[in-house]
Amino acid sequence: MEKEILLNNIDKIHTTKMGIDRIKRNLQIEKDIIPYCIKKIKEANTITQKGKNFYVETNTCIFTIHAHSYTIITAHPIKNLESLKQKYDKMQKKYGDKNLNSIYFGGCTQKPNICFVFMNPTSKNIAANKNWKGINAPWLGSKNIWDLFYNIDLLDKEIYIQIKKLKRKEWTEKFAKKVYQNIEKHKYFITNLAKCTQIDARPLPDEIFRKYLHLLQEEIDIIKPKITILLGNQVSSIILNEKISVSKVRKKQFLKEINGNTYKMYATYYPVGNGRFNIDKTIEDIKSIKKSLI
Repeated sequence: MEKEILLNNIDKIHTTKMGIDRIKRNLQIEKDIIPYCIKKIKEANTITQKGKNFYVETNTCIFTIHAHSYTIITAHPIKNLESLKQKYDKMQKKYGDKNLNSIYFGGCTQKPNICFVFMNPTSKNIAANKNWKGINAPWLGSKNIWDLFYNIDLLDKEIYIQIKKLKRKEWTEKFAKKVYQNIEKHKYFITNLAKCTQIDARPLPDEIFRKYLHLLQEEIDIIKPKITILLGNQVSSIILNEKISVSKVRKKQFLKEINGNTYKMYATYYPVGNGRFNIDKTIEDIKSIKKSLI
């Protein structure tokens, strides 16, 4: 009913100069606003009326439109994981290798028990290849990191054995999906602070990680994990906004406020690469931290 009314009066859609400025600012666009808004309204998933306003929800934003004058009052982006992927792709061109895909995140996306935050992806992830058509999730094609998840009882033995047998190039899009379905089953989420894929494991400066911090915080606030585990000194220090030495804060709980919501966070050792020799401590810490979920 509401959708029919609005679409029948689509030629009456307009806004003010202040409205144009507001929409451009909120949606971060520089397009001709009225044609852009009309196109989005026609593509709307839902149109509802509450009081004097229509609320038009698309895949990427919500428009508020006066129900009598058809004036677009404002527009706001919808915060969801899919919209973040578009931002990460743009940032890959600036901060990552232009010949590689940005690697996003994966696992349980609705109130997972644990969110794991690593550093940044490299070309060793098979999904970094431009020919890859499967999920762009962390650690695809790798071996050592799955020792961690198996030993903290967050990966089925059958999957773990398959991972350890496969060479990087033997990973298929179907198998990658199967791995992350198992991760979802165990109710956890894997991500990196920075999504800019590098050709190798070269260190990234803090300033690049900080470019991604607000988007990671959006990720966390969208999925709403029970606890978040930060891997390594650099990641922990940037996210918690204080100098962190994981050896001194083992199993200590930190509280992080994001958009008015408070999240429990823990810092522990980075378990792969140069931190491989610390994996037993990482396992010990996470097993202990997991008890808080019971």
